[in-house]
Amino acid sequence: MNRLFLIQVCGDVEPILHGPFKTDSSRLKKARRLHEEDEGTLIRLDIDAKGVPQVEAFSGSELPNNQ
Repeated sequence: MNRLFLIQVCGDVEPILHGPFKTDSSRLKKARRLHEEDEGTLIRLDIDAKGVPQVEAFSGSELPNNQ
């Protein structure tokens, strides 16, 4: 079972780690809320059962540009 996190990078300088989240949908909901507030760069972080991290960007369809 993967542990699900959200990395928020504010001002391209300060990383903030959110999570862990129970589901990907709850992580996506948080990411959308931060995105609507234009709160920096948002990145997925999954850590598998062996402790191996995987970092991925959100797609444009997941975080649409509302501007």
